Amino acid sequence: MPITVNGFNGDEVINGILIELLEEAIPLPTLTIAAAQKDPLPDAPDTTSMGLADAAGSILVSTATNNTAETETVSRDYELPVKYQVGAPISIIARTIVDVNRDTAQTIDCVAQLWVPGGGLGADICTTAIQNITNAFADYTFAVNPATVNPGDALHFVLVFAADDTGGGSGEGTISASQVTMEVGVKK
Repeated sequence: MPITVNGFNGDEVINGILIELLEEAIPLPTLTIAAAQKDPLPDAPDTTSMGLADAAGSILVSTATNNTAETETVSRDYELPVKYQVGAPISIIARTIVDVNRDTAQTIDCVAQLWVPGGGLGADICTTAIQNITNAFADYTFAVNPATVNPGDALHFVLVFAADDTGGGSGEGTISASQVTMEVGVKK
């Protein structure tokens, strides 16, 4: 049975070309500190970057908040496959949970930018708004506007995790992410 992602359901024709959805897991150890892209994530959260412990299979974990607020980020570059079909869907999916609901908010957002020839990053082309994280693991999908994306382009994305417990007393709580996946429409 075909799956539906951002209105795309398995095999579809785009610009006269039959495409399929390619799903590719992003290994968590390949995520980096967003503010210092070449640096790996720290072993423990540091109030700006999610932590990733050394043990194989570790998940991303945020700084615990209790009557405080923290925003933490991770980033990665992703090269679109040569088989990418221009105009086909591109999605970034993060499987995420908050262990204790924060009194004010717990959210996830995504910024997606293309590397510009000659250096630098272009404008944010993620079309999905910030989403609220629940206290059960769920997939949070962020669509990328494919209008200016071509095969082989380098896409830079930043996942932004925010926990706001200011004014509250719900006890310590963290945000965790167990998986990040790219879904890209490719020529079949």
